[in-house]
Amino acid sequence: MKKITVLSAIFSSVLCNASFADDISTTEWKIPAEKTAVAATSLQKLNALETLAVPGSGQLTVLHFWATWCPPCIEELPQIDRLAAELQSKGIAVEAVSEDRGGANDVNAFFSRHETTPHMPQLLDPKRALARSLGINSLPVTVLINADGQEIARLVGNGQWDGDDKKKLLSLLQVSPP
Repeated sequence: MKKITVLSAIFSSVLCNASFADDISTTEWKIPAEKTAVAATSLQKLNALETLAVPGSGQLTVLHFWATWCPPCIEELPQIDRLAAELQSKGIAVEAVSEDRGGANDVNAFFSRHETTPHMPQLLDPKRALARSLGINSLPVTVLINADGQEIARLVGNGQWDGDDKKKLLSLLQVSPP
């Protein structure tokens, strides 16, 4: 059992810090050469029967991909949640997309263990449909989508949402600071 736990920890660490095709030894913003439309995907909202179409139509959207087993994801979650509360008044949707295979059970257990309730909507992507369509193969990843439903940037890795990454996000979305 101890071997399985150690291997699981190693695998989680590698997946959380794995790169795309290029080296990301530091967290950095990636701006696509061409804006491409994000394929509409329906994801279930946590603790709700309804699904939500992602991306929403006509709205700036920040999708934050995370998982309960990813230490960098857990570390930045309170910051991204504060950011969501700030940006809501500016009409910008910030949505967390859980990549946990256990879906709602895993996410609810996580929030219960940490005695917290997030401000931002929690969406479930247990089969990784949206993540795969966006070419996401590591966590955490934050994707910015413009009002036309096109990806305009992504941050691969653990963001500093109370600092420079927040400033860059606002600049990319062409929004004045809160």
